[in-house]
Amino acid sequence: MSYASVSGLAVAVLLCLSVRAETVTFVPDATEIVVAPDAPKTVRFAASELRDLLGQRFGREVPVVTAKTPGKNVIYVGDSPAVRTAGIDVATLKRDGFRIKTVGNGVCIAGRDDPKVDAFQRVKTDGVHNLYYERGTLFGVYDFLERFAGMRFYFPGELGTIVPRGEKLTVPETDLTD
Repeated sequence: MSYASVSGLAVAVLLCLSVRAETVTFVPDATEIVVAPDAPKTVRFAASELRDLLGQRFGREVPVVTAKTPGKNVIYVGDSPAVRTAGIDVATLKRDGFRIKTVGNGVCIAGRDDPKVDAFQRVKTDGVHNLYYERGTLFGVYDFLERFAGMRFYFPGELGTIVPRGEKLTVPETDLTD
């Protein structure tokens, strides 16, 4: 093989590697978390965890709303018409399963959740038996934060949670199911 063909091959490989998938970038003033108006408390709890932890990362709170604001990048949390439009059917997921998928200028995080449980109350009570309920969306939120925001959850509480600071969060094109 000649030098010219090897260098041509190298250029072709570099061109292929430089093609990038679409990304979504979240910044504090142009980001919101959207939950359905009728979302169960397990989903609302997941959204509140996302709000609080992203707020720590950005240094200011990210609002939780029930409808997308035009011009804002959005994180859809839990099952909703927007999530179903993105092709996510939580009924097809296994127990505690979730899916994270980028769509346009946002990300969907949705999982199987128990609609009858008050997760806000359950987290305050002692005992392992209080933790036996489906909360796939919450697991999806924690996975999203670990995978894309660099957060680490070693044990509950401030000392066991590592939240790196940053003014933006960039998510590459993603479609994962767990």
